[in-house]
Amino acid sequence: MVSKKTDHKQPPKTSSSRAPKKKVAQSKTKCAHRHAPKDKTIDIVNELKIKNTELERFASFPRLNPNQVLEVNSSGKITFINNAAKNILRKLNVKGDGVVFLPEDVDTILKELKHKKRKGFYREITIRERVFGERLYLTPEFHAVRIYAHDITDKKKIEVEIGQAEISLIKERDFTSAVLSTAGALVIVLDLKGRIVSFNKTCELVTGYSFDEVKGKPFWDFLLVPEEIKPVKSVFKELKAGQFPNKHENYWVAKDGNRYLISWTNTALFNTQGDVEFIIGTGIDITERKRAEEALRESGEDLKRAQAVAKTGSWRMNVQKDELLWSEENHQIFGIPRGIPMTYETFLSTVHPDDRAYVDRKWTAALRGEHYDIEHRIVVKGREKWVRERAELEFDKTARCSVGSGQRRTSQDVSWQKKI
Repeated sequence: MVSKKTDHKQPPKTSSSRAPKKKVAQSKTKCAHRHAPKDKTIDIVNELKIKNTELERFASFPRLNPNQVLEVNSSGKITFINNAAKNILRKLNVKGDGVVFLPEDVDTILKELKHKKRKGFYREITIRERVFGERLYLTPEFHAVRIYAHDITDKKKIEVEIGQAEISLIKERDFTSAVLSTAGALVIVLDLKGRIVSFNKTCELVTGYSFDEVKGKPFWDFLLVPEEIKPVKSVFKELKAGQFPNKHENYWVAKDGNRYLISWTNTALFNTQGDVEFIIGTGIDITERKRAEEALRESGEDLKRAQAVAKTGSWRMNVQKDELLWSEENHQIFGIPRGIPMTYETFLSTVHPDDRAYVDRKWTAALRGEHYDIEHRIVVKGREKWVRERAELEFDKTARCSVGSGQRRTSQDVSWQKKI
């Protein structure tokens, strides 16, 4: 009996060891439930702090904006003005709460924005000689209009300067174009590949080509004679290399096949980097002048031959400068080489000593208006010659002998007549 009671009072070890463990687990669960509300509160607080920081950051945008920002409610009253707006008002010594930034018809603008007749509105205002650009936007959620302004004074000045510069450039361009169009000279502008960029009216008249026909074409493909293409390209290469100004002559072939001799003076235009960008040629049609020069040369040759046959030379006397100009035959008659300075004394020194006083007396009388037609001897290389000299002198209003006077001034070798 005793043994049974003893067994009943003492439970198995396994049972007694499990019971405390179950209580510990229940205790931990209760502790977790007690801390849960506190952790959730911390998370909510942290989230609110983040949102507040974001709000402060967004709110700082208009407040710290370096440009002027204002807000106007639906009744037209300013509800916000940032520091930039306040600072500029103080700087310009403008009193008030910023009403100078409001348009005079702000009520109308508010209504139009409210009824979505406009998405936004832009205008420019002047405050104490400073110009501001303003953009007005409706913020329906706040029943307000926000004004974003910025100082555009310097921009406006630059725009005015640019406008004036553009006007000046247009006037200069028109003036240059007018000069090029009406100039008597040929003016051609070429790019670095020899293509025609500009071709003035004189070029059109001489060649028969219009600018539209030649624009963008290399000029040597159709304006030059074949034998001159290579030397002209060499000149063009020198110009591109910066060797200018230069001058040269070459023929141009017109649309009808006629050739015109052009005397060119060439230069270049530079780009902003200082490199040659365009070649400018200014030319004069010297075709007729060359023909006249050639005709004059041929006429001179004919005169020389005629004078040689007739043994008659011609001369001109500048009395004021005491200068003599003799023809080739006159030099031959008197035996004085060309290149020697000729004066009256030079001439008189060739006269025979016995005739010198006579010749001088007759010439002096001719300068007073008397007729000059005399014969006298000269000495050429120790040999005597007879010459006949004639001159008709002209006088100005003061009775002075005109410069280069003498309509007929001749010296004829008449030695052969004296031998008969």
